[in-house]
Amino acid sequence: MKDVIKCDEDVAYKDVVVIGNGPSGIVLSFILSGNWPYYNGGSHPDEMLLARLQSVPHTASLLEQDLQFLSQGLEGRSRNPVSVLVDSLIHPSNGQTSNDSSLLSWKRHPEKLIDHVVIGKGKPGGCWQNLDGNLTTVSASSWMELPGLSFHEWENIANNANIKCPCRDNRLPPKRVKIKQVAKYYRDYIEHMRLSKNFRNFSCVTSVKPIANIDMYSFLLPNDVSKGSHFWEVKGFDTIRKKYFCYVCRNVVLANGTYDDRNLLNIPEELDHPDWIFHDLKQFRSAVVDLKKSHSADVDPVLIVGSGLTAADAVLTCSQFGLPVLHVFNTFSELNDTKLPKNMYPDYDLVYRMMKSSELDRHYTPLFQYTVSAISQSAKGKRVVTKSPQGQDKEYAVSLVAIMIGCLPDLTFLSTDFDEGKKLGITENERIHCRRNPIRISPWSYEVTNSPAGLYAMGPLVGDNVIRVIPGGAVAIASHLFKDGVK
Repeated sequence: MKDVIKCDEDVAYKDVVVIGNGPSGIVLSFILSGNWPYYNGGSHPDEMLLARLQSVPHTASLLEQDLQFLSQGLEGRSRNPVSVLVDSLIHPSNGQTSNDSSLLSWKRHPEKLIDHVVIGKGKPGGCWQNLDGNLTTVSASSWMELPGLSFHEWENIANNANIKCPCRDNRLPPKRVKIKQVAKYYRDYIEHMRLSKNFRNFSCVTSVKPIANIDMYSFLLPNDVSKGSHFWEVKGFDTIRKKYFCYVCRNVVLANGTYDDRNLLNIPEELDHPDWIFHDLKQFRSAVVDLKKSHSADVDPVLIVGSGLTAADAVLTCSQFGLPVLHVFNTFSELNDTKLPKNMYPDYDLVYRMMKSSELDRHYTPLFQYTVSAISQSAKGKRVVTKSPQGQDKEYAVSLVAIMIGCLPDLTFLSTDFDEGKKLGITENERIHCRRNPIRISPWSYEVTNSPAGLYAMGPLVGDNVIRVIPGGAVAIASHLFKDGVK
């Protein structure tokens, strides 16, 4: 009983514990709270999908349908078929430049509520609460929406407007919005949908492991829960209440995203100079502002490392303040593969063209397929050594360095049996990566394959890297829980 005593009075049973209070955890909580999706009978441009939809009972929720049957043959913005299915029902036209009406209606069933808790390190919304709020989102606002409350409706509520239609306004073109608006939308969402009671925010999970002997926790189990089933133990620390907690549950959902740990170049002194070497865009932008304020004359260039959208944001930040840039990157494809329409994303298109040609901006120097081999600070100042594709070294004096080469999830809370998550990936013994090595799951239930029963994963951890495809994972998990019987 020592483990139970250590957890003090914060010991409880839940049917489901969700780790991560970002968009993944929020939408799953919405569905587990008894909000079920139904096909509303509308037309879909995919005639085969439309035929399948019309062949099943319309009175049954999507959670009760054969998701494998409905998902067959679909292609979209996810590797996971149920995510593609639900996305295609919410966004039938599948277009970047047009809004369209969802083919799903959400109905409240209080009797279907599944007892759960969502645990997050900070405010609801996950990493969106920590990003630079003044940046503009990559996706249109309609792509950032969660079920049951469109961004357009939320804006009306926030502005105390008279709401005539609780759905997105299809007459308006899709728009990119400020990140601070999205962050507030997610915070307001759980209040408007009355989900707050399910959230344990400002809490850090420290341990997740299967329970070998449920007898030590038998006093927690409801009478209708079978002791012969699998169980999990989730422990953590509540930073607001300043005490430990412990949940015993039948099911755990990994929904904690991939923004915990910044990728590093792993070169000497990379972490020794946090005042001028940055791995976080928000901190970097603040440093750029300070640099510009303190130097009205010419400054040494800013070195930026990375080929994705975050690195592009760093380039645009320097361009905005008229700072010279050295840009080290090894591929064009990461920015180009996003296939962002030029008319909607002229900023990223400009960076892509700059990466292809050094003649577009005299303050910008592309260093294609270069690597950074050394970083140092001495009496001579701040120095960076780069190595060319031909193996030649060149030293630069720099003012700031921005290393924007992506992030990795923190799964260290998993028991040693999972090797911090490395045994859960499509490629075993390698760290989980949202694109290169997502967690291996059953495509119809999102249950983790290389794990005892009751462990699920969703969102970026399984390769669902844009918010508009995340509801599919929630539908798959809720459907599996309902069909198999949570208790």
